[in-house]
Amino acid sequence: HLSSAKLEMLSPREMEIMALISKSMTNEEIADKLFISSKTVKTHLRNIFEKAGIRNRVEAALAYTRHALMLQ
Repeated sequence: HLSSAKLEMLSPREMEIMALISKSMTNEEIADKLFISSKTVKTHLRNIFEKAGIRNRVEAALAYTRHALMLQ
C-alpha cells in the first residue's frame, strides 16, 4: 500500500486536490471550487498519480483518507 512518505512529496495544492477527490468531487467541481481550469486539475492529478504511484481516483481517495487518519 501507499506510503505516507510518497504523499508527503506532494505539494499543498496537490494534497488539497487529493482531499477534494476523497469527497467524490469531479474535475469540474474541483476546478470551480479552487478557481482553476479543469485542465489544470487534470495536470495536478497526473502529477499526483506519477509522484505517489497512484493508478486512479479511487486509489487516490483511499490513500488520502488513510493518510489523514494517521495524522489524527
